[in-house]
Amino acid sequence: MAKRRRRSTSARANRWVNIFVLIVSALFFVASVLTRGTSLDTFSILPDFKLAHFPVSPADAALVQRASRNDQPLENTPALHGFSVPDDTQTSRRDLDRRGVEEHLTTVRQDWRGVVTSFLESATVSDFAAKGIREHYVANQNNVQETCMLVRILNGNVSFTENYTSKRHGRALSVKYMLNKIVREKGDSMPGATFLVMVTDGHKPRVATFGSARHWKNWKLMIPVPLGNERGQRDGWGTPLEGWDKYVERTVLSTHRNYSWESKTEKAVFRGSLSMQTYKLGSCNEENGPKCIRASRWTEVNRGVLYEKTKSRQDLVDIGFTSLKQKADGDPGQFEGAPQLAKPMKFQDYQKYKYVLNVGSNQDWAERLRSLLFLKSAVIHHTAESQEFFTPLLKPWVHFIPTSLYFEDLVKNIEWAKENDDFVRQLVRNQNAFADRYISEKSMQQYWEVAIEEFSALQAQAASLA
Repeated sequence: MAKRRRRSTSARANRWVNIFVLIVSALFFVASVLTRGTSLDTFSILPDFKLAHFPVSPADAALVQRASRNDQPLENTPALHGFSVPDDTQTSRRDLDRRGVEEHLTTVRQDWRGVVTSFLESATVSDFAAKGIREHYVANQNNVQETCMLVRILNGNVSFTENYTSKRHGRALSVKYMLNKIVREKGDSMPGATFLVMVTDGHKPRVATFGSARHWKNWKLMIPVPLGNERGQRDGWGTPLEGWDKYVERTVLSTHRNYSWESKTEKAVFRGSLSMQTYKLGSCNEENGPKCIRASRWTEVNRGVLYEKTKSRQDLVDIGFTSLKQKADGDPGQFEGAPQLAKPMKFQDYQKYKYVLNVGSNQDWAERLRSLLFLKSAVIHHTAESQEFFTPLLKPWVHFIPTSLYFEDLVKNIEWAKENDDFVRQLVRNQNAFADRYISEKSMQQYWEVAIEEFSALQAQAASLA
């Protein structure tokens, strides 16, 4: 009896010791958080918003984050007081051992499969039929031979059919480089497939087609893939696939040390052409029908709207157009009242500013985004509908500062960024880590491999139903 009482007393004592240890551990955890000056929100992550469907203000982002965790709404947070940008940095690929690199690439491959699947599911199985794709190309429907190459992978070999007549396309070489590399490395294990690759900026396809970007949501048959472009390589904003890692290291990463954060100008910078696009900004978007209303003046296209919205706030922006590109069939007065041209700026020198604007030109798309993400300055990304292969993984207020379609919130968001400098510095670290993880040469090759595997599976399914 006495022994049972002693065992019971000992058990109760052990329980109290365990409870005491848990309480002390919790107190140490909270103390470590507070001493780092980091809010508890840092340990959660913003919801995975699709591009162009995210909150347009930092406060909204915080509220959504809290709501997603079933917490009480934030109070007194017009400027997001008490909210820290989640630390989304990953160990650099350069710091991993061989096993670590393999695990890293396996995880990236899983991420890519989710992205590719989301792009493919907007089409029907019949859109992938090899016979239909070949017939579409041979008949030159929709002038497809001017914009696309026909690719066939079979028994560990790849062939390309090209019938361009107007000009040489700078992206075609990148396609051949990447697909030849994949087939050489994978051999017979690479599944067979027949597909089109659009090597121009793009138009709405009629069969499932690979291309640089899905510019509008109703382009349901366009499947974004990594394509390189010879243009702009000398100036530092090119997008070659072959030798991409070394190119980025030489043109951007090696220059980070030349631009200290404290020396940067607290403005958002933009340099680029002002091109007279075919359609008004936003008129082709899903919520408008899309109606695709033709533009007649420079103030109706995206970069023109950007200038008009910010021209009175030179204290916050430095926007300059380096050239004017008219439409041959456009109104003679299409550039009436346009600002004087500015001198071009070296790509690396964007890092003299804390914020860099990414605003597209043709079809609301700027191919430079993948290069901008490597800069040691925060990218302010324009939320048009255009999606590249990596944009579904980008999170607003984690990897970039968003601005809405018509730039109504741009001034407010820059002002907020100036008041929350530590937040922005962490965002830049996240942005660079994202680029290192997903926009490396090996990662882009993996995306291509996954895209072809999934395309091939759907093509086989289409053949079985024929």
